[in-house]
Amino acid sequence: TGTEWMTIREIEVYQGEINVALAKTVWVTAVDGAAPPANAVDGDPESQANVYYAGNPQMRLDLGDVFCVSHVVIYTGDAY
Repeated sequence: TGTEWMTIREIEVYQGEINVALAKTVWVTAVDGAAPPANAVDGDPESQANVYYAGNPQMRLDLGDVFCVSHVVIYTGDAY
């Protein structure tokens, strides 16, 4: 058994002081309906997106354009 889901609270991708990831499209390999991928970029660190942890887990973020990224911040929660 073991851990099956990894929790992402928020993903922030900055161009200078602007979070260009806010409300963008997120895709994951397996979706937990109670914690959908869009929660990772909704601006609310209390919401969460869950990514299935087994096999080859992936989360992709489509920024919709090309940006000069200054830094990325990923807030995680507990795996379960």
